[in-house]
Amino acid sequence: MYNIYEFLRLAAELGNKYGVQLPKPTVAVLGSYNAGKSTLINGLLQTNLSPVDIVPSTKGLIFFKYGETFQAEVQTGKLKSQRFKRKNDFIQFLTDRSNRNTFEQAEVFIHSPLLKKITLVDSPGLDGPLVHDRSMEKLIKNADRLVYLFHQRGIEEFNKRFLLQLVEKYKQKKMPKISFWINCNLGNFDGTSLEETRLVLREIFSCQPDIFSINTRDPKNLDLFKCYLEIDAAEQVLGQIRKTMLQKDHELGQSAVHTVNTEYNAEFLLNFDRLKQTAEDLIGDRERLNKSANARRQLLKLLEINNKLNIRVQPNMKISNEQNKTSFNFNEIKELLLELIDRVMRGPAQKFTDHRALAALAGQIKKENFTIVAAGGFSSGKSTFFNALMSENLLPAQSKPTTFAITQISYGSHKKAVVHFASRVTLQLYDRINGKIEPRSDELNALSQWLINNHSEITAYEIYENRHFRRANHRECLNVLQDINQLVNRSRGDLSVPPLYKLVPAKLSAQIRLTEKVRLTFKSAGESTFDLTQETGQKAFYSAINSNNTFRLERVEVYHPVEYFKLASFLDTPGLDSTHKYHSEITTDYLQNSDAYLIFLNARQLLLSQGQNNPVEIISNRIKDYLKLDPKACQKIFFVLNFADTLTRLEREKVIQFVKEQLTSTIQEPQIYLISSLSALLQKDDGSFQRFINNLAKTVTNYRGKDILTRYVNEIRFILNNAVNTEQIKSATKVKQNLSFIKHSAAQYILKKKTVLINEINTRFCQLEKLIRNLKDEQDFYGFIQGISEQKKGLLFKNTKKVSCPSYFGWAADLNDYLTRSCAAITEQLAVSLNRQLSQFHLTTALHLTARPLQTLKISKMHKQVTDSLERNRGFLGRIKEREIQRDLLKLLTKEQLGLIENLSFWEKKLLKEIEQKLEPAYTGLMPNLEESSTGKRQISIRNTLHPIIKDVLKELNKIERLLNYPGVDSHGKR
Repeated sequence: MYNIYEFLRLAAELGNKYGVQLPKPTVAVLGSYNAGKSTLINGLLQTNLSPVDIVPSTKGLIFFKYGETFQAEVQTGKLKSQRFKRKNDFIQFLTDRSNRNTFEQAEVFIHSPLLKKITLVDSPGLDGPLVHDRSMEKLIKNADRLVYLFHQRGIEEFNKRFLLQLVEKYKQKKMPKISFWINCNLGNFDGTSLEETRLVLREIFSCQPDIFSINTRDPKNLDLFKCYLEIDAAEQVLGQIRKTMLQKDHELGQSAVHTVNTEYNAEFLLNFDRLKQTAEDLIGDRERLNKSANARRQLLKLLEINNKLNIRVQPNMKISNEQNKTSFNFNEIKELLLELIDRVMRGPAQKFTDHRALAALAGQIKKENFTIVAAGGFSSGKSTFFNALMSENLLPAQSKPTTFAITQISYGSHKKAVVHFASRVTLQLYDRINGKIEPRSDELNALSQWLINNHSEITAYEIYENRHFRRANHRECLNVLQDINQLVNRSRGDLSVPPLYKLVPAKLSAQIRLTEKVRLTFKSAGESTFDLTQETGQKAFYSAINSNNTFRLERVEVYHPVEYFKLASFLDTPGLDSTHKYHSEITTDYLQNSDAYLIFLNARQLLLSQGQNNPVEIISNRIKDYLKLDPKACQKIFFVLNFADTLTRLEREKVIQFVKEQLTSTIQEPQIYLISSLSALLQKDDGSFQRFINNLAKTVTNYRGKDILTRYVNEIRFILNNAVNTEQIKSATKVKQNLSFIKHSAAQYILKKKTVLINEINTRFCQLEKLIRNLKDEQDFYGFIQGISEQKKGLLFKNTKKVSCPSYFGWAADLNDYLTRSCAAITEQLAVSLNRQLSQFHLTTALHLTARPLQTLKISKMHKQVTDSLERNRGFLGRIKEREIQRDLLKLLTKEQLGLIENLSFWEKKLLKEIEQKLEPAYTGLMPNLEESSTGKRQISIRNTLHPIIKDVLKELNKIERLLNYPGVDSHGKR
């Protein structure tokens, strides 16, 4: 990057020197809407002026120019403009959804270093509804550089058509410079779209244009892109500078001829010096230009490296039942805990435990259960989703409403369905809303079918009058139905014909006293079981839950041996956007009682209903009030966009972004998954279905499930560990106190000996410091590291004599030997002392401690320091600088002294840790075990005095705890 920045600095310097002033180049950013153009410009300018949205939001061309203060002017029409002096006012104008008028162009002046060199232009999406063809043609024609930004998926058909038209249009003209960039800011970028786009562009342009990847949210990527733009501008400046230099070179030759013909020597010399200086400047500047010529090549290499760094591939998850091996089975562990409690309460160990506490805990565990609710619009694929989990079509999945009651899907060893019918049904026949009567068509249709076709199954009739129900007969109920039909039925036909209801003013009902509710009691009630392994059983099941029995269905239970259902019980509910008030009420009630809430949406229908009454808005309004009471509940809500197989890549992104926009006011970061239940059912899943299932399992088990089971494990362990008597507790307390005393004595002994060693280290280092301060000449320093110095004698100092002298080698070796022997002696003496104390307390004997070596001085460091200092610190005629060398040696000496003391402290900690580890096996059978309950109280128990049954149960609890903390690991620690 240094050559690049040097190149840019050189362009600015020479531009000022030669007075080159070129118009700032205009860089236009093009691309489809939502490709990230505005995000790119905002990142370059470090501002949020350019509008960013999931739908086409840039309403016209926005020219960003340099200005000391902010100001903006928008051309809203012919001879009409609107000015803004405040940034917030301009941003509000751009982002105002109510302002649907586009503008031709806007000029924004802001203070940005980049805009001193170029002018940036943000444009509407080329495939959006807000683009002006005439304005875009003018922009492309006048721009100096075009930046074409692709979405992460790479080039698409629309881009191909546009670029082919661009090439055809400029076939006989000079096309502006154009570079292509793929915005990879969505993650999981594998680089394939980059290579595919590169090949397509080569075919379109018959050459290889520049194409790179860029993450518009990464500052490093933006810096590289900024350099790319600035180098373009700098090259234009340097090109003009070269022309200016050629012109000056030509003028220099003419000036040389004129100087040669000068008659006066003084004038000749003056002109010659000026010509010489000018020639030297031109030659020097030309050499600098030639050296910086490789800046663009360096930048291109950096951009290619950045392409590789931007590749972040996440492996796709394959569909398989292996997923459940990475999570635990909540129901199985719950049953296992109940079995362990029962073993203690019914066995001989019951007299040692708190029977009442265990019974209460067992009751709490039995009530614990996970519930995952599937809600959403009709025909959103909920039933198909469960069929995909079961890998077969068991639940009815059609394009019309199929789920009319809460359907519970749980794990079972045998495939079966249980349908629960209500013996008594209350039907609300109409509602009064805003002064009008709104009939409930489904309830009226059901009542009509029962009264006409199935009246033999009804044993009792009741009509709601005067705020209470009274007994009635079949004829009276038919009259009730007849009265409502006469008032609100547009068909006014036979009761056996499905009526067409309308809204009527409530005042018209004054002539007819309408009955609001009817209650019916049936002969048959209870439940019906269906064997789903047989085709006849499946058909009978479908018939039992058809729409005629809608309001008689109380609950439907489906049992299937698929592993997914071991995690929790799933609930398939009626449509959340249903016009059946009965359905929407029972569905919404489950939100607050669920552990995970899956809201299914039909992705294809969402694309067609982005206007009024879209289901996302309806669902958002239903859950908004509940999230105000419990904001954390958003973590358990999953928005599942089904039918992904019917969408293109572009449509998939559009629908995800649309849902995010609709949920912004309700959930800041919604969990959105785009899946195809049908593809998963047909074993053609691309990995999205399995990823969703994995994340769902992780959410339930890692958050609430793990916490619940861990709490119960700790509660059971706490109760069992307290199954001891008072004498055992006293004995354990005494043992603990004795061992604490032994460890404390050992620590005090080591601290005392360490202090002695530190004092000895400090004394010896002070002696060595005095020796270094007495070193005067070069031979003294060499003698300090070698132990032998040369002394010159005689009249002319020609005779030399080698003399022994104190050396650092001998000093350090002596200190290292002292410390090693001392540490070994301390370890040995400490072991003897510990064995003596342990024997006094009748705990253990023959405790052996390992003599841990101390990390001592390294002599080579001082030898290297002396040699380097002698070479570095020399003055006139090679004379050494004694004080500088002494200062270097004393600095190293201080560092070595502190390091040696620190090593001694580390040796102390390791020795204390070893003592604690060696003592633990000696008192494992006697040492009190401290357990903490959920209330925070600490109690003492004895391991070796527990009843054998309690010991076995505690081992089982440890296995369960290991499984909770390490999902996928069995009781033996193997996967």
